[in-house]
Amino acid sequence: MQTNDASIWAVGDVVEVQDLITQQRFSLPLAGQANRQGRIAASSVLE
Repeated sequence: MQTNDASIWAVGDVVEVQDLITQQRFSLPLAGQANRQGRIAASSVLE
């Protein structure tokens, strides 16, 4: 979730994920996933 700029993080509907089978990148705008990504990013920032 950390971008190539160490001070910028992207979570939720602004990120792309990579399909593990096809290796293609795609947007996954789901509220549950966005919430989880936000919590993970916040936890990582605070470490």
